[in-house]
Amino acid sequence: MAHKQTKWTMFWNLLTHRLVSPWSEPPFFFHFFGIIILIGGLGIWLPRFVDLMKTGTSDWTTVSRDLCTYYVAILATSQVDLINEGSKTLRYFTNTIWSLGGIVAILIFVNSTLHWVTAISIIATVLALLMWVITNSDKADYIEVSPEDAFGKPAIGPAGTLENFKH
Repeated sequence: MAHKQTKWTMFWNLLTHRLVSPWSEPPFFFHFFGIIILIGGLGIWLPRFVDLMKTGTSDWTTVSRDLCTYYVAILATSQVDLINEGSKTLRYFTNTIWSLGGIVAILIFVNSTLHWVTAISIIATVLALLMWVITNSDKADYIEVSPEDAFGKPAIGPAGTLENFKH
């Protein structure tokens, strides 16, 4: 008797697949760490670096606000990328994460001096990055395609020559 998957099982399988499978693709890995983390996170780490270079110390009181703007941007792009996604469950899941992110953003901007707000903004940033991975894991732009993948066999040269071809 075949095991019928419940909708919850299919959803968790989809999330697991999207969180695990893209890391075997070098374009995805380099885009995520090079563009999303390093360049996208400039607003978080660059002010700290500039302060350290100028004064020898850094003002860490604004980290939660910097993280907040970063994770809101990541969540927003993930949400926009899912507009045409086929899975309704995945869209509603990201809507839920987006709503929680909005609540956290409001809390951070209202009272960003509390230590727990920085911890929450770090957790929210990690969740936003996971949402980005879930959203973009199956995009063709991040998958390395070889001729072998397309034809099911190693690529070989042309089957003949064009010696006798006349225009």
